[in-house]
Amino acid sequence: MISRIEWATRAIAQPAAIQLSLFPEFVEASDELALSWEQAYNEFQNDKSSHSDSQRCALENLDKYMSTISGSVFSDIWTTEGLFYSLEWQKMRELAKVILLAMGWPDEVPPQIQDIYVGNEK
Repeated sequence: MISRIEWATRAIAQPAAIQLSLFPEFVEASDELALSWEQAYNEFQNDKSSHSDSQRCALENLDKYMSTISGSVFSDIWTTEGLFYSLEWQKMRELAKVILLAMGWPDEVPPQIQDIYVGNEK
């Protein structure tokens, strides 16, 4: 079983079509990726395992970048269309790949997770 931070990093590093396939159709994959990252990064920060400065820096770079593109003014990024076409998602994928290299994790599609998602009834 892989850690949350590895799962989130590998998921962010994937092309948009694969990212969409990681979640049920009724959720916004971009939001779920951001939430997965936030939770995983918070856990990582509390982890007392030893990581090199370059590993921590790579993780921090993605987290800081994601923080700069949060909020309602950036809402177009956090959509399905944004996953496919935004330069911001392209940069997040590049930063995630740097993390994969730094951590020695494979650049492969992460396994499906068994989270529970709640849909909106219309």
